Amino acid sequence: MNDDFSGDEDVFTPLIFSRAEQTLMGILAETARRLRYPLYLVGGLIRDRLLGLASKDFDFLIEGDLALFLALGQSLLEEKFPNEKVIKEVRLFKKYRTAKVFFSREVFAGISQIDFAGCRSEHYPHSGAPPIVVVGNFRDDMLRRDFSVNALALRLDTLDEVSFAVGLNGLIIAESAGLSDLSLRQLRIHHELSFVDDPARIIRALRFISRLGFSLEEETAKAFYQAIATDVLSNLPDFRLRDELRKTVEEDCAFEVLCELEKLGLLRLMVPLIGPLERLRDKFAELDGAGRLALLGG
Repeated sequence: MNDDFSGDEDVFTPLIFSRAEQTLMGILAETARRLRYPLYLVGGLIRDRLLGLASKDFDFLIEGDLALFLALGQSLLEEKFPNEKVIKEVRLFKKYRTAKVFFSREVFAGISQIDFAGCRSEHYPHSGAPPIVVVGNFRDDMLRRDFSVNALALRLDTLDEVSFAVGLNGLIIAESAGLSDLSLRQLRIHHELSFVDDPARIIRALRFISRLGFSLEEETAKAFYQAIATDVLSNLPDFRLRDELRKTVEEDCAFEVLCELEKLGLLRLMVPLIGPLERLRDKFAELDGAGRLALLGG
């Protein structure tokens, strides 16, 4: 069901883009139009900018052949910038229907990379397992995401320059309660086994709570604590726990998140030999992500 949010739009910062960002998205939109593929900007960038936060995390969702889209998009970029080597590298991950494009210089004002995905549906064979990914549609892809506030999208192939100029809040698509939840600053999962399927969402939720000042929606809170009580985080392989630890220590709110993990009895799974965390507080504040990781022995 689409979000029926009808609150005061002034609760959100206007969703507008710089000239460089418009140029990039305009080229991608033209690529999509030529192929007759729907193209969406999705996820965290929309969430953060509606909250008035800076973000350069451009994620795009395509209903169509991802490899064909990337090939034509690269060609159009080269036409636009004939004297520049704009693209440094393209990485296509066919198994998961995703790709990363790295730019060789800051043609697009600080955007060093962008991410793409084809519309996917997925299911988890068991808790903590890699998902089995199959081709899906737009709605499938929105509802496989961790929280409703990350299931926000803006369709690009139907926009013109006037739309970009006047702000785009009214054109945001929310397949679940994403806009309502964003206005309430709360996290909502899409189904009750979400934390069981991917226990990393427990850690991700704590990062959002600390970084954005969010809370857990009532049913989500029940599922969150039930998942912790059944020790689902131990189902994650070590490399995924390390990856979540790395992402956590890079946050400005890292120490707060680690303290919450310690209170919940989860930090021992990520850093087995750590002593009382409080003794590290002062040192932690002085270090960057790599230094913090080394301090924790991760």
